[in-house]
Parts: sequence; C-alpha cells; structure tokens
Amino acid sequence: KAEVKDDRVRYINGDVCDYQSLLHAFRDVDIIIHAAAYKSVSHGEYSPQEVVRVNVVGSINVINAAIERGVKKVIALSSDKACNPVNTYGRSKGLMESVVTQANVYSHHSRFSCCRYGNVFGSSGSVIPLWEKQFTETGKIQITDPLMTRFFMTLDESVKLIMTAITLGKKGDTFIPIVKSGKVKDLAEIFAEKYGGKVKDIGIRPGEKIHEELINEEELR
Repeated sequence: KAEVKDDRVRYINGDVCDYQSLLHAFRDVDIIIHAAAYKSVSHGEYSPQEVVRVNVVGSINVINAAIERGVKKVIALSSDKACNPVNTYGRSKGLMESVVTQANVYSHHSRFSCCRYGNVFGSSGSVIPLWEKQFTETGKIQITDPLMTRFFMTLDESVKLIMTAITLGKKGDTFIPIVKSGKVKDLAEIFAEKYGGKVKDIGIRPGEKIHEELINEEELR
C-alpha cells in the first residue's frame, strides 16, 4: 500500500502461514526481521486458534524457510507479554521465542535470535492511533484501568535494539531493553490536554494485566 520511492525497496504480498510464499520472498536474502504477528490481546482471547496459527506455526514456517534458503541472520520480534503470560497472545509469543531459540540447534548456517520489548509509540495497533480514532469519533478516549502501567519505546529506540541484535547477536540470544514503565492514565491525560478530549475508564479487558514485565526472576537466573 505504501508508495515506493526507492528502487532498492521491493514489496511482496505474502503470508507467514504460506510456506511457498516465504521461500519465494527469502531467495537471496541475508537478514530477516520477523515482525509478522496477530497482536490483538482481546481478539486473541476470542480467536486463540488464529493467534497460534500466525504467531507460532507462522514462525516455524519462517524458521524452516530461512534455513532452506541459507539466510544468515533471523531476528524475531517478541513482546513483554511473553513474560509470565496470562493471555493467548503472550503465550504464543513465548512459544515463538522457544521455537526461534531452538532453531539454532539444527541450523548450521542461519543464526536465530529474538528482541523482546514493550509498546512502540505510533505502531500499528498501539494506543495512540486508537485514541486518535476514538477522539475523532466521540471526543473521548478510553483507558481500561487507572493503575495500569506499560513499557513504552519510540520507533527509533526499537529500531536501534533490532540493529544491535543484528550486529551483536549470537545464536539463541534474546535482547531486552532497559526501559522505564509509565501509567497509561498519565499518557491519556497528556493526550487529552493536547487535543481537548475526555478520559473514560471502561474496566480491564479479557487477557490484560495491570503491570507488564520484560524479564522475570526465573529468566534472570
């Protein structure tokens, strides 16, 4: 859908659940950044089969196609929701990390590693575009719980983490940034102050946590 302004960029329509399309896309490729995912927490609670199909089975397809094409490096993007998961999306991302890490056991040429981080400002499905849509339609924005906190990163910070993983990553590494969390309510009030909207509490949704974690005590050990 994007306008291509650089002849070095090539867009290929495909699906991580279609193995043949991956083989086509991965020909003569050195590095893969695997960012494809079904990422809605609430929708995932109602459609767990679809989440598993895309996030787990699709990731296995990416792994196998990358090995078959001799890709040098694969960086898979994960989520803080993979840490102590309570929802289908988080569990699927945890499983994705497992299959990506394990792929190094039987891969001789390809190097697989992961990046796990929180919410990226302005990314697809993130809270800012959602609030913009809500404000345009109703003049109000919604938060689920005033105590809820989340990890937030800028797009530049997330890209820098991926570039670090590409440059320094060894087989099986999982890169986790050092970032601070903040209250979603505080962010909502800043948004409302700027645009003049009102903040409405709607209650926590299925599969949500009040506080996310990027790494837990067992993983540190």
